[in-house]
Amino acid sequence: MPFASLGKAITAACTAAAVNDGLFAYTDTLGALLEGSVDIHAANADITVAQLLSHGSGIAPDQTQNAMKKWVGGTSPKHKAATKTALSRAVQNGKRNAYYYNNENYAILGHIIEAQTNGSYEAYCTQKILAPNGVTTANLTTIHGPFAAWGGWAMSADDYNRFIVANFGPNTALGADPTKFPSTALNPKVNYGMGTFWRKHRANHNYWHFGLLCFGRKNSGGSYFAYYEGKVSVVVTHNRCVDWDQSFALDKAIAGAVFNR
Repeated sequence: MPFASLGKAITAACTAAAVNDGLFAYTDTLGALLEGSVDIHAANADITVAQLLSHGSGIAPDQTQNAMKKWVGGTSPKHKAATKTALSRAVQNGKRNAYYYNNENYAILGHIIEAQTNGSYEAYCTQKILAPNGVTTANLTTIHGPFAAWGGWAMSADDYNRFIVANFGPNTALGADPTKFPSTALNPKVNYGMGTFWRKHRANHNYWHFGLLCFGRKNSGGSYFAYYEGKVSVVVTHNRCVDWDQSFALDKAIAGAVFNR
């Protein structure tokens, strides 16, 4: 099933692996990392990897929302094309270090991974993040694959659950303390960082995300995950374009079941 924006957590974990490999740092700027790869307007050169991961780059608007309609069913990731569009803008509509959800942030991360590994985003993330954790069904789909780093992954619900527990569990680097990784606050309680929303809950943390792809009856689908206190993980997939009221109702119902509300 398509996992849409839940794939951003895969990209974030893959980015963390690249940082651990010494390929680049969270504080590195786009001007340094992408020099010679794409033309970057000077106003965007000092955006950092950390700001991309947390949707705090100020990059806006999200021009992938229109471009994806043309890219559905393509054969290769569109990281570079989306990066060129985003970074050529002389003026961005967002504010630095303020949350603004934008697929372009994760498209740029995909391009950085390609540029710094001299290989494919899919191959590097599979080798570093998915295969070592027993994920065997993951692939970039022939329908949504062009959205790769921001929404092109497909796999079984069981395999996505394996990925989440292996990378965001309470005994993992990402899951033990999300404050040690790049994040941006939406409000005093909720943050976005490393491809997920998260909040402190009791002695641990809750993580969650929604994913939606809406391109007609045959090309739509989506997903949802929640991981409560490192104890209960839930993964849901669906083969239709649901609305946000339905998504939030699902979130409320599952949280209610977990916490007996």
